[in-house]
Amino acid sequence: MKQLLLLLCLILALLAVTGCQDYAQPERLRRFMAAQKQTIQNTAPKKLTAPSDTATADTVPLLTHRVVMRTSLGEMVIGLYGKDAPQTVENFVKLAEKKFFRGILVHRVARNFVIQAGDPKTKDKRKKDEWGTGGESTFGEPFPDEIFLDAPSTKAGYKRGTIAMASRSPDANTSQFFICLRDVPELPQQFTIFGKVLDGLDVLDAIGKAEIIPQLNENDGRPVKAIVIKSVAVAKIRPVTQK
Repeated sequence: MKQLLLLLCLILALLAVTGCQDYAQPERLRRFMAAQKQTIQNTAPKKLTAPSDTATADTVPLLTHRVVMRTSLGEMVIGLYGKDAPQTVENFVKLAEKKFFRGILVHRVARNFVIQAGDPKTKDKRKKDEWGTGGESTFGEPFPDEIFLDAPSTKAGYKRGTIAMASRSPDANTSQFFICLRDVPELPQQFTIFGKVLDGLDVLDAIGKAEIIPQLNENDGRPVKAIVIKSVAVAKIRPVTQK
């Protein structure tokens, strides 16, 4: 009986801090929570090696693009990992070049966890109830995950400032992405990492502290005051090792 109560407490604790896709996409959340429950019940080794806390030469991704993302709360500079996640980066870059992200809102803030954006439906206030369910791909259809065990970004894991794809199911990536507000070692390697905030973490923190209308729970919901992506400018750079 005591073990059962302990298991229930652990599951409730996980529910309070997890869920990197939108609250309007419960099937991905259920799959994620099922995986977490299985982890608690089964101590067998995972298929994916847990990221190391100490960055080494093979956990330092190469930067191939520099992104300047201007928001209504300030500017962030983001480095993209075109070698680790070439298709994902190509998708983001081409969408940015078409000014796709201009006017899109940050539709989700999960305090001390992630912020999320990239849904074109957020440009339409009449579709507020659908925010978080939309997305477009530059390829015309959802594209596969790029999660490779030997990729430096995968080995590094979901560190503070990491930008990764948000999708409702595996291999269904479009334009939604999330940015980690802290190191999230408990997050399963199920979401393609394709970059990291290099400058402007104070802006990221400001977005993460915005007042919200609770959705998934009291700490996870839609910002009360609109947080707008004003522009996303991308420049290709000679591949350099992230410092």
